[in-house]
Amino acid sequence: MSTHTAQAASAVPQSNIGHLKSAIGSRIPGKAQLFPVFSVIVFFVFTWALYRISDQVPSWLGYLSWWNVITLLFYVMASALVESVTLLGFVLLICLVFPARFFKDIFIAQGTAVVVVLSLVALLMQYHTGIIYSLELWQLIVFSLLFLVALLAIVLLQASLLRRFSRSGAILESLATRMVVFGYCYGLVGFISLTVVLLRIIL
Repeated sequence: MSTHTAQAASAVPQSNIGHLKSAIGSRIPGKAQLFPVFSVIVFFVFTWALYRISDQVPSWLGYLSWWNVITLLFYVMASALVESVTLLGFVLLICLVFPARFFKDIFIAQGTAVVVVLSLVALLMQYHTGIIYSLELWQLIVFSLLFLVALLAIVLLQASLLRRFSRSGAILESLATRMVVFGYCYGLVGFISLTVVLLRIIL
């Protein structure tokens, strides 16, 4: 009797975990929707990374060997891939927060729009790093919370606009689909770079 009770008790948490996994899985879009959004992300992140280091390479060549410069490029591309995957995870987290009709059902268009907004914010932050460093901790926390609230409001607004103006959603989806080539190219470069960096760390 006690054995059956123990088995039933252990089955309850497993059942709950199974329900949780299925619930989360139903809120996450498929690969066909994920990759175009990921491609938009890597386009912005990798292109910006290459732009930023393009001014540095000539100075590096003044005191570093070609191999050291190539090694630094590997590190930059590996960091860009990690940043891209992290940003995709953040987009998925937003997708989990909202009901499907606000995000998952229009994931490519909504995800692309969110990535564009985040990229513009990141670009502004790059050019105003001095202001950011001058802020105190409590100010950073307040501004981060305000930004998060503003982002959630933008998602709701975008969902309304995308439903009302279907043409805009089609344009965003077309843009993301055209970016797939960058997803493959930059993704491959990032994967090779990350592999090289990990091998250098391990060996």
